[in-house]
Amino acid sequence: MKSISLQLKVALFIVFLFGVYFLTYGSNAKVSFKLGDGMSVTNADSTMAFNLTMFNQNRMDVTKRFIKQDKPTLTAQVRAVRIKSIASFLRDKIQLVTQIGLAPKEIKSGVLMDAYIRYNATRFFSMQFGQAKLPGNREQLVSRQNQQFIERSPTNALFRLDRDFGFQFQFKFGKKMLIMPTFSVSTGEGVNYIQTNFQHLDYSARLEWLPLGKFQNYDYADFTRNKMPKLALGVVYDFNNRAIYQNGQLKGNNIADSLQQNIHTVMADMNFMWNGLNIYGDYIYRTTPKADTTNAYTKGHSFFVTTAYTFKKNYEIAFRYNHTFAGKSGNIDKTHDYTFAFTKYFFEHNLKIQTEYTFNNNLSTTIKKGIWRMQVQIII
Repeated sequence: MKSISLQLKVALFIVFLFGVYFLTYGSNAKVSFKLGDGMSVTNADSTMAFNLTMFNQNRMDVTKRFIKQDKPTLTAQVRAVRIKSIASFLRDKIQLVTQIGLAPKEIKSGVLMDAYIRYNATRFFSMQFGQAKLPGNREQLVSRQNQQFIERSPTNALFRLDRDFGFQFQFKFGKKMLIMPTFSVSTGEGVNYIQTNFQHLDYSARLEWLPLGKFQNYDYADFTRNKMPKLALGVVYDFNNRAIYQNGQLKGNNIADSLQQNIHTVMADMNFMWNGLNIYGDYIYRTTPKADTTNAYTKGHSFFVTTAYTFKKNYEIAFRYNHTFAGKSGNIDKTHDYTFAFTKYFFEHNLKIQTEYTFNNNLSTTIKKGIWRMQVQIII
């Protein structure tokens, strides 16, 4: 009952804000509604605007371990319900961005996902303050609704930076060949954390290079069917000072003061698109500088590579291989994951149905399992 009451209050509050804006500028406001773009209200001189979008993912999973007498398990769930609002002022110079998650899993981890103010100073520089995704690996930066697979990779599940509260500074250099550095300083404790100190701050830096020109580098599926090859390359370094959680921003077990260490995370990623073909992948390595005899922190190597092709009639086939291993100082299982996916896009990502099958081979536990998933998504 508490979660339902909270959802209702949040929805009513957003409707209230939208109503106040509409009444204030109602006589001259431009109102539009489009699948995928949501509802937008812009005042007469276009100096202020408000946009509201929502998306829903309904999903079913069947998991079967390849062990005698082990029966399949079925999971049916509302995987995601998101409401996002963007209020723009002074012709997009200042933006207030909020996003909430109302699905059961999202409520457990905290309804508030994003809440930040962005200042777009020039075409080449912007800064923001608040809670948002950190400049980490590409698969995490690509929004949930724009993924080619129903579930992100095990690499992302293990080592992503995820969301945190702090400052971000974003730059853009070049015209045909783009270089885009991003820097952040955050709490290091993840979403909705209200206490921290200077001993536990997190510092991130991401450098992205587009040698072949601008394209939809934070999207998967080549709907535009780029006539010329497009490539994006990214590298990331993250330093979490004396992290108090086992998995940094992803939380996990609390680490006692006497055992706290710095977490170093290195990432690399790429995204290649050309005439319907999409090849991309991420690599992440996480470690601590001192010997972690108690295995307090999650450490190791993980990477994935994906190949996908989008047909002209908006069908898509995709394959992903993921490998995790401990290396010399890590403590994660050695696994191989193979995922085959099929998607039918009706209005690009705005309305699609997806299905996939994953075969997981855990060499550390010697357990093999298969996972079949099906999902329907709509964005309004």
